[in-house]
Amino acid sequence: MLNKSKINISVILLAIGIGLLPTGFIASGFITDQIGENIPSTILHIQEEAISEIEAQYLGLGITEVLPVIKNQETRNIKDEIVEVRFIPSSLVYLKNLTMPLFLERINGSMTADLIGDSLEDVYEDILASINGPLSAQIINDTLGQVITSNTTTPVFARDLFFNNYTFQVDYDTSINGTSIMGVSEYATSSSSSINFTATAQERLLDGYLSYPGLIQDVENGTGILEFMELYENATNDPDTYNITMQNSYDSTWNQLTSLATYVSSYLWASVVPQTWNNTITPSVYATARSKDLFFNDKNWSFTTDNITPIAGISEFGAGGLSNLSYSTIAQQRILYGNEDVPGILEDEFPGQGVLDYLIYYAETSGNATIQSQYNATYYQLNNLTTYITQHIMDIIIPSQLALEGLTLESAASIDFYEQWANASIFTGGIQINELSSEIGDLLKARSAALEVRAEIDSLLTTHNETVARDLFFNNETLQINYSTSIRGVSEYISNASDSLNYTATAQERLLDGYKDYPGIFTSISSGFGLLNWLDFYDSALLNIGTNRSLMEMTYNATWLSQLFPFGQYLKEYLLETIIGAISQSGLEAGIPTATNITYSLTVNLWDPMNPNAIVNDTGILKWYQAARGNLTIQDQLNATYNLTEDQFDQLYNWLIVKVKNTLTPIVFIIQQPLGIRLTTGEYAGILFLEQWANATVIPGGINISGIVKGFEVGSPIQSNISYETARALFDIDNSSSFIDTNGILKWIDAFNGDLVAKNELIALFSLDSTQINMTLNWLFTSFKEDVVPNILTELTGYTMKSLVGLEFHRQWTNGSLFVNGIDLDPAFGLNSITGWELGIPVKSNINQETSETLWNTQNSFSLVNQKGNGLWFQATRDLSVYQTLKDYHELDDSQMEAIIAWIDRIREEFSLPYLKEKLNLPTDVYTYANTVSLGFTISAVIFLALGCVSVILIFLSKRR
Repeated sequence: MLNKSKINISVILLAIGIGLLPTGFIASGFITDQIGENIPSTILHIQEEAISEIEAQYLGLGITEVLPVIKNQETRNIKDEIVEVRFIPSSLVYLKNLTMPLFLERINGSMTADLIGDSLEDVYEDILASINGPLSAQIINDTLGQVITSNTTTPVFARDLFFNNYTFQVDYDTSINGTSIMGVSEYATSSSSSINFTATAQERLLDGYLSYPGLIQDVENGTGILEFMELYENATNDPDTYNITMQNSYDSTWNQLTSLATYVSSYLWASVVPQTWNNTITPSVYATARSKDLFFNDKNWSFTTDNITPIAGISEFGAGGLSNLSYSTIAQQRILYGNEDVPGILEDEFPGQGVLDYLIYYAETSGNATIQSQYNATYYQLNNLTTYITQHIMDIIIPSQLALEGLTLESAASIDFYEQWANASIFTGGIQINELSSEIGDLLKARSAALEVRAEIDSLLTTHNETVARDLFFNNETLQINYSTSIRGVSEYISNASDSLNYTATAQERLLDGYKDYPGIFTSISSGFGLLNWLDFYDSALLNIGTNRSLMEMTYNATWLSQLFPFGQYLKEYLLETIIGAISQSGLEAGIPTATNITYSLTVNLWDPMNPNAIVNDTGILKWYQAARGNLTIQDQLNATYNLTEDQFDQLYNWLIVKVKNTLTPIVFIIQQPLGIRLTTGEYAGILFLEQWANATVIPGGINISGIVKGFEVGSPIQSNISYETARALFDIDNSSSFIDTNGILKWIDAFNGDLVAKNELIALFSLDSTQINMTLNWLFTSFKEDVVPNILTELTGYTMKSLVGLEFHRQWTNGSLFVNGIDLDPAFGLNSITGWELGIPVKSNINQETSETLWNTQNSFSLVNQKGNGLWFQATRDLSVYQTLKDYHELDDSQMEAIIAWIDRIREEFSLPYLKEKLNLPTDVYTYANTVSLGFTISAVIFLALGCVSVILIFLSKRR
């Protein structure tokens, strides 16, 4: 009988041995499963570390993206809000001073013409009156005498017939020198009725009453009738003073007085006197000729004319009253009124223009035989005329006439200027500024031309992008025909709509926007400076001076003969002359196209540089600009000062911004600087921008970037005293060591992180002292990096910093786009650092952003970071159907699939296994440990099985014994 206890021990040993065999495999499998499950966690841990590192690094590298934007944006703001606004007063004063000679000339010209014209008219009237007065009085007196004599009637009855009989001429047939004379009522009513003058009226109208003249008083000189007509004229012009008094004094109605005055002027003087005076010439023609001849040739003009005019005659002044200068009748006529060849001093395109044109023409042709022939006058006569105008009338008479009104020539010109500015009533079309200054004119034309091209391209943007629109402008030979543009394109104009000149995209960009330091026509477009500078370059190449032609070809990536030369022709012949040449270049007046109707006193106040609310005051213009920008408080302050209407304020706001700030100021700013060192408002704003960055002296409170964040200045609150030259170098995109350069910023990062070699190199390159380098480094990587960069990056891209860094993570993982040599992550997985985690280094995978995001989506069953999906990727190495499924789902090619499979295998081997070893606190690597566990269980199982078997054998052997 077998020992029961021994049998039980043998069974137990066998059972343990059998149990240990699968347990080893299970333990080994468990450890292997831990490796598979750990891979997605490893990948996600890598992503977390990478995003953290990218965010830290990206803020540093984001500096190179943010700073150029800030520089461009804030330079533009400084130009718009500071330079051009604060320069408005200086620009306006400059333009006023520029136009003042025009008003001085106009006053001299118009007053000269008025003085000469009025003097001739006065003398003419005086001569005519000397004929009309005595003759008309004699005619009336003789007519009355004839009625009395032929009809043996009384003087009283004869007078009544003369005044009231409406068939006087028919009934009494009075005749003076063969001319039959009509009566007053007869002429006034066309022989239809009597006007019914009373006997008292008749007596007083003929013989006078008290101080009131009668028509036949002093018949020999005609004094009575002339004084009556003068009194009637006064009563007509000033009825409140003279009308009623005149009616009462003559016992007549106003209608009766008007009828009598009309009888004298329109009948006696205009008809009867000419017929009875001279059969060959009328009094009017005689008086006209006589007045002109006296003015030109009478050496005693003032005495002859009884000093009825304030001016001397030409011979009287020129010959000193000693001789007659003998101007011919033809010379007199042409000098006064000109002809198709020459200007006359009384010609009137606008008052005084004839005088000014004559003086200019004389100066241009002085001593020339042609001018003498044209005026039918000798050089001596013309010289005396010119001297008379300038030295007698302009130098002596005009100042004395103005002094009578309490004015000087300058103050009178100022009055005209203010009136012109407010209402454009002196030069109704506006002052053509381009005619006052060739420099301003050239810049205005260039500005208009550049803006015309910009507008042309903009008009094409409704259906095309900027690149295509530019190409159409340069290369489409039927641009205007096809697109109904306002101007023709370059190829269209040059080839007459037959051929394209084939400008490259690079050439188009450089010709418009410029290249490095070389101008394009859009450079400084607000002043036209870029286009003019381009034409200067073009002109030097046109003359083939030095190497300018080949330099121009290289600079603009265009051939001279077939592209640059035609473009210059297009600008000069077509744009500047044909298109822009006809455009008015005004803008000084606020009263164009509609008069402002601002009073003179308010206008003077607005132009008073000492007035803190004036447009020409440095403080005042800031108020006006803020008001124009909608500041209601400032608007109320200005309204309290000027009490203008809303329309007047709006008109001034629009004028200040559109015409002055945006158009005239950028141009005046340039020309007020010395030749050779001229800056545009944009270039000067660039200098101020760098000064603001270095020392915060331009805007003491600091720039408020995009209205949301401060912290731009290195020199705030303590000035850095970094020089302009150094600041310019630091912000130079072409300087490979500047912090605005993508490679240069790395040196600054190294210096900030303690690299003394990099730091010293920067100190030497930029001439910085130790304080300045430390200030700059601290500013770059603390206040600017932390406060400014995130906000501006978000504004630029529309993404939050978190989402933006996420996008950059995918770009780095797929292609190494952010750091081409890879990003080293912080120590993890028991490794000193994580390197080589990117898929796209050293060979870019070219996987797109959307696919990359899907591959890293934990919720996607086909992603790398989903447990199931990760398993599929490992299964794809041995299962072609799974491989194809993943390839189709993610729209990947074979090279991308192979790259990902190799990548996840590398992740498992290089990162996941070390991570698991650390996580499980294993004494050796995971695979060795799993094999060791499996082997241990197997050996144990064999031992227990062997012991159990030996035990059984021994039991059976003992039984046999």
